[in-house]
Amino acid sequence: MVFEAWRRIDYSSGSDLDDRLSRISRVYSKEEIEYVPSVDEYYNDSCWAYRFFYNNSGYIHLGVSDWEGYRSGPEAILDYISSYIERNGVRSVLELGYGVGSDLAFLSKRHPDVRFVGVDRVNRPLKRNAVIRNVHYIRGDFEDVGRFFSTGFDLVIAIEAVCYSPDLTVVDAVADVLSPDGSFIVFDIYNNTERSLTNEERRARVACARSVGIDSFIDHTRAIEQFSRHFNITASADLSGNVLDSLERMENIAAFFFRHPYLARIFNRFNPPAFTRNSILGLLLPACLRNGALVYYMDTLRRS
Repeated sequence: MVFEAWRRIDYSSGSDLDDRLSRISRVYSKEEIEYVPSVDEYYNDSCWAYRFFYNNSGYIHLGVSDWEGYRSGPEAILDYISSYIERNGVRSVLELGYGVGSDLAFLSKRHPDVRFVGVDRVNRPLKRNAVIRNVHYIRGDFEDVGRFFSTGFDLVIAIEAVCYSPDLTVVDAVADVLSPDGSFIVFDIYNNTERSLTNEERRARVACARSVGIDSFIDHTRAIEQFSRHFNITASADLSGNVLDSLERMENIAAFFFRHPYLARIFNRFNPPAFTRNSILGLLLPACLRNGALVYYMDTLRRS
């Protein structure tokens, strides 16, 4: 590991959450940890940081490793979606929460004859992504997509976006804009309800959610119940272990940040809170995925 001087961090487990939470409390007050930025504030202040600290291609979602022969990294998810488009003869795709347009840019190059549309209420596409012939971007709330479109889409994709619909009303909206035989592919972080949690694990997963502008993550079992109202679940995969490699760089940077609490507090004074609190996510999310407090799932759904 890069920062081996911090020997109390165990990068192979999530059993040291009390130590991680203690180090966070030396930099952030209880009120700062519990603060929930708006989605607009979070992405406006953090989008550039993803490119600098995570990847420079503009992908805002986690990478996946060692999954069914797909390449490792953020494009594994897009390879899966691309193969789905090809296998199922998809002609139109809607992405909920397009970020800076990198997902749609990737897919549109693979499928130049497919129509792609993105809806996002906060972000804007990078210049290089904004001029692609078969991609159209719409500024708006993806929970209200039904009023934007009069014709259905063959496929709707949501990569780490459903978590921003706490009541899961987005699922009903997607059902309204899908064609009769359309599909919905979801990749997201969820609360794990399969086991009881310690107090530290509960605190850690709430802190993760609030650092990205969510009061709390959705239970995966609840999401499945909502999905089943409109869709048949044709594939579901727990990718919690597969996304850990993509978090290693963020975890190392966060470990270094919290190893120097005095300097971290000075840094925080000169940068937006929604940006600096990504350090909380970087330190806690890998541990929460390792110990099962949070899970990362792919669900492929077909209109019933």
